[in-house]
Formats: sequence, structure tokens, C-alpha cells
Amino acid sequence: MGKKYLYLGVFLGGFCGGIIRWGFEHIGNQTVLPLFPLGTFFVNILGAFLIGIFLTQIWQKSHWHQQLKSFLTTGLCGGMTTFSSFTYDTVLLLQQQQYQQAMLFMILDVGLSICAAYFGIVVGSHFLKWRIARINK
Repeated sequence: MGKKYLYLGVFLGGFCGGIIRWGFEHIGNQTVLPLFPLGTFFVNILGAFLIGIFLTQIWQKSHWHQQLKSFLTTGLCGGMTTFSSFTYDTVLLLQQQQYQQAMLFMILDVGLSICAAYFGIVVGSHFLKWRIARINK
């Protein structure tokens, strides 16, 4: 089987993961507890749990097809949450007793992600204001 099936696995897994994330966020963030991102919280924990299971099983069972591996890890967990990959990488560093690297990884990943999100909001807001100003001329 060619690479097109790997891409298809990632695509379908990402689609499923995105739908799962949307469901958790829609129900948890808007319905259950609107002042706390409960849906995001739960989907991140679920994603971290699932990627731990999937990668452990994949490493132990190397006969799993690459398409299934791509569907479950990069696709499903990646589409559902990138936090699962972050968590798993951090746990691996801790298991390898790479405590300084794990701490640096956590601080940089979370800190830079927050900064990038803020920067994206600022850029998006300026672009929107610029676009509205152009329309109103």
C-alpha cells in the first residue's frame, strides 16, 4: 500500500478526532459549566490517555499496519488534541530521568503556545479592523 493510504488514515483520523473534540467542547464548555473549559479539559486528558494506550500497543505489536498507526495517533489523537502528544513526550522525558529537559519542554511548549495564540488574536483583530475600515470607505 502506498503513501496515499497513510494520508487517508491521517485525514480520516483527524476528521474523527475533530468531531470528538467539537462534541466535548460544545457539551462541556457551553452546557455543563460555561465559566470553565470543562470539555477541553476532559478531551485533553482523554487524548493523552488514548495516545499513551495507542503508542504503547503499537510499540508492543509492531505488526499493526502503518495506516492504522497513522489513523490512531497522528489522525485521531492529533485531531482531537495536540495536548496528548505534548503529555506523552513529557512523560517519556520524565521516564528517561531527563528532568531538566522535561521542565524546559513544558515551559517552552505551553508558554510559546500561549504567546502564539495571543499573537494570532492580536494579528487577527488588527486584520479585521483594517478590513472593516476598508469596507466602510
